[in-house]
Amino acid sequence: MVQNKFDGLRVNVIVRGEKVEFRTRNGKLINLLGEMEEDFIKLSQNLDMVYDGELLVSDGRNGVLPRKEGNGILNKAQKGTISVDDAERVVVKLWDAIPYPHFVAGFSDLEYKNRMVFLLPVSTLKIKTNRIAVADTHVVFDMDDVQKHYQAALAAGEEGVILKDMDAPWENKRSKSLMKFKNESECDLLCVDWVEGTGKYEGMLGALLLESADKKVNVSVGSGFNDKQRRTLKKKDCVGKIVAVKYNAKISSFNGKLAGKNAQKTTWSLFLPIFIELREDKSKADSLKDIK
Repeated sequence: MVQNKFDGLRVNVIVRGEKVEFRTRNGKLINLLGEMEEDFIKLSQNLDMVYDGELLVSDGRNGVLPRKEGNGILNKAQKGTISVDDAERVVVKLWDAIPYPHFVAGFSDLEYKNRMVFLLPVSTLKIKTNRIAVADTHVVFDMDDVQKHYQAALAAGEEGVILKDMDAPWENKRSKSLMKFKNESECDLLCVDWVEGTGKYEGMLGALLLESADKKVNVSVGSGFNDKQRRTLKKKDCVGKIVAVKYNAKISSFNGKLAGKNAQKTTWSLFLPIFIELREDKSKADSLKDIK
């Protein structure tokens, strides 16, 4: 099956009895001031469940805010400083549901198509906020089908689609049972240094030096910052943090050629890297094998 790829903040919604918690992938609490808790209790139908999805922020019309703006608001929820008005704008797109005991064990042998059954009540229950939805899901039979949905998603302004194995179990680790289709690639790297700018940016942020978890990918990122970020992001705010980066290709940092299956170099960089955001919800960088 294929589903649209969302561009927000990954969330686990943990429902145990009458208690609901919104947490990032690394377990950090997201405080949404009680919004949607009643609906998730209703959705769980007296089962202890963990719902996997993406938090987005409504633009007040029929769409959502761009990632930088939306995640800026969601980062306030992690810090406990979100306003009531902003909390009421948060929406969630769900794509998986794991029984809580399986989540704690780190593995569920329930096939994905069967876990999706737990999400069916979203459309049948009267969710009063109308802010909980299931990712549009389409069964596909070949790569031509996948490409049709991918092109349709791009035409609609979406980032891309994700192809998923309907028979896959759930594991609490990076899954090998899915494939992302999108125009540009993205990865999460560790910030190891802050470099001062020159010229009009003297005394401000010029670039961030980033590296992968295995130190095999090293890159200087000086694009993607607005003037406010260059003025306000200090070394203490960045070094040691995980940074999301968008790029066009992985390249050998020695000869500059595009990475290929016959490449022999062990040190890599990224072609046209662009800063996206500091990832307050993550504490571990990607390794070379995770960066496509």
